[in-house]
Amino acid sequence: TQSVAKAITKAVFDNEQGQAQRLQTSSSVEHGQMLFKDANLKTPSDVLNAFAKLDRKMVKSHAAELSQLAERAMTEVMLETDSGKNLKALIGDDAVKSLAVRVVKDYGGGVAAAQKNLEVRINQMQAVFDMEVMHLKAAQRHIEGLASTDLDQGVYAEGLPEDAFNKAGVTNNVERAAAWIINASNSKGNDAENITSLLKEYATNGKDLLNMDNLKELHARLVPNVERDYRGPNI
Repeated sequence: TQSVAKAITKAVFDNEQGQAQRLQTSSSVEHGQMLFKDANLKTPSDVLNAFAKLDRKMVKSHAAELSQLAERAMTEVMLETDSGKNLKALIGDDAVKSLAVRVVKDYGGGVAAAQKNLEVRINQMQAVFDMEVMHLKAAQRHIEGLASTDLDQGVYAEGLPEDAFNKAGVTNNVERAAAWIINASNSKGNDAENITSLLKEYATNGKDLLNMDNLKELHARLVPNVERDYRGPNI
């Protein structure tokens, strides 16, 4: 009876339908328990430690799913570190989750790291988080300092000289804004005509450019081939 039950379980989970079911689980622990058939996995760290026991056949036959599971478990581990909790206190739950996903994708190392260099990778990613915390706190102190500063005096009362960014001397405000963006941007190959056209569209469609969703949409259209959707001081 036990062998029959095992065979049924294997038939259910070792196919595409089983994979789809695993990918819909709510946590790396649940996913790992189903994939590795091990109810003793209780934490994301347990899941990652289980990668060291995988043989080549398993890694090859479940490459894509294992990669997703490794990233998911690393992300959950990072969120539970002191560094992750410090970041959460500064930027909130949703933002720190997005950041963790991005950092793990860029620095986690996937299945290979989970099998061999897990502690090293986690420490590296914690260092990135710690640097982000440091920069955020510095920015916070700067903003708090501005609250008690007379912004009508000194450098705060000065504007950027027009000829520093508006070489062509355009007078239309949308064209001036496009010139300012191009001057301030570090991206290569900016298309001035496209930037001006998009800014004119947004200037007339009534969309609030202080709204983050609108800004993200505009940025995606201005820079459609951007390689990363996140930029921080260390990324």
